[in-house]
Amino acid sequence: MRQTRKIASNAEENERVRRAISEALFDLLMEKDFSAITVTDIIQKAGVARASYYRNFQSKKDVLRQGMETIHDMVMEGIDPELDGPVPRAQLGQSLERLFTVFLSVKSYVLTLYRAGFADMFQNLLDEYAESLFGSMPQKSMEKYRIYCFSGAICNILITWLKNGAQESPHAMAQFCLNLFPQLP
Repeated sequence: MRQTRKIASNAEENERVRRAISEALFDLLMEKDFSAITVTDIIQKAGVARASYYRNFQSKKDVLRQGMETIHDMVMEGIDPELDGPVPRAQLGQSLERLFTVFLSVKSYVLTLYRAGFADMFQNLLDEYAESLFGSMPQKSMEKYRIYCFSGAICNILITWLKNGAQESPHAMAQFCLNLFPQLP
């Protein structure tokens, strides 16, 4: 029993350290350019040892990837990974509303990374999101470009919406996006 508690407390402590490092890098990104941030800056701000940093991350970009993985998991929740083919249109509206809701909940993180030049991380996430919604397309199919047109538009809409203060509801934004792409299922 005592061993189980120790393992649990080690896992909790490791998660706390990872979160502290991630938050420290995020805070530093609001103060200076990514390239100007050092590992020393991060560990000092996080209040952790250098060994703790390297036990959890290989690079500063690795820290950002962890944050993106969290957003990815939140966005992909509720999308059936076994679905073979496009999501029905009614479910697409719900999925888009969830997407806007998730991005709104991490607004400052998204905008900070965007301003730091990491828009490609969001585009990659949204490409995968679109692929999961519409299924895979044969490489020789012209239809595959529709998926990436959709994900690119959604990425730009999301960022612009957040930059403008997200005045419209996630539901309104989802409906707007559905209306932009009437040819989607």
